[in-house]
Amino acid sequence: MKICLFNPAFDRNLDTVERLQATYWHVFRLAEALCDLGHDVAIIQAFAEQGEFVVGRVTMYTLVASTKVPGGAGSTFEVTDYAAGIRLMQHLNPDVVHLFGIALESPLRAIGEWTASAGKIMTISFHGGAPRRNPLARYKQRRNRRAVHAAFFSADNFARQWRALLPADALIRLAPELSSPFDGKPSPEAREQLGIDGGPVFAWCGRLHPLKDPLTMLRGFKRIIAFAPQASLLMAYQTTELLDEIQEFLADRAELARKVRLLGRLEHKDVEALFSASDFYLAASHREYGGNALVEAMSCGCVPVVTDIPSFRELTRRVPGASLYTAGNPAALAETVRLALDTDIDKASRAVKQAFNRHLSYAALAKIYSEEFQSL
Repeated sequence: MKICLFNPAFDRNLDTVERLQATYWHVFRLAEALCDLGHDVAIIQAFAEQGEFVVGRVTMYTLVASTKVPGGAGSTFEVTDYAAGIRLMQHLNPDVVHLFGIALESPLRAIGEWTASAGKIMTISFHGGAPRRNPLARYKQRRNRRAVHAAFFSADNFARQWRALLPADALIRLAPELSSPFDGKPSPEAREQLGIDGGPVFAWCGRLHPLKDPLTMLRGFKRIIAFAPQASLLMAYQTTELLDEIQEFLADRAELARKVRLLGRLEHKDVEALFSASDFYLAASHREYGGNALVEAMSCGCVPVVTDIPSFRELTRRVPGASLYTAGNPAALAETVRLALDTDIDKASRAVKQAFNRHLSYAALAKIYSEEFQSL
């Protein structure tokens, strides 16, 4: 099949194609994995300028994005001239156009109108966002999605939210929001890179935001070191909303503070070393659209101990050794870890890695997409 992957938005701080590719690796990895299955794949990607670039086996066509995404981050912009996108799709003549995102109205309307008139298949994937509540806005949302043949969601609760705004005959498929670009490093090498001795080693990675609830995670870890005194916790974070509270919390608990390393913001390539050096991945999130850090941790063999929320349940349901606990409950976190420590950690890590390769890798994700594309 001829497949066009359309990513209508980008961060305008990405000023080179190399940085664009490094940031939106999901688009390129999925394209390559679909090529592995014999499909002919092209990418249309929002960027600062229009152009054509060969990236591996895939040609990427960029469209100028100078329209700020409503409600998005200040540097996030979407394609301005969708007519140019339509001309590109007419030239490419794909069987399927897959749009990354379910919440941007302009690309949904423009691409939907073209695919419907050209007799093409249109599919979309969920990457965050919720339906509008206003009846008129919901009517417009339903109209803009009337050409959708299939939608991919990271968890069933998100699928239920959007179901009424999709055509009644549209297929709904649960699939990871994305996979991981990491293969995992040898643990001794990664531990040497980070200067880690002993274990078990726990990793946490995310925003220091109340929804991620790092303070509950720290309260749970305080209980963990009572029965695992050699344990250490590595915390990497992209934003600092709760940093003052966390530093104050640690300052009052000297023993805990000695076990916790605040790594700050890591380059994405260095996150692979973090997860490869760690035995367990901890998460305390109350809500996640996809669980990107969890997927990346499992790709490196980290054994997950995460909250019992829909996206994490879906990601870990076929992962041996993965454990879920009630969000906001540090005692439940500690007890879940205590039980996990009774297992053979190396064996559990290998099982996690095997499950990732079988069910969550780009090869697995491309197979899910390919099966749906060919069924439509």
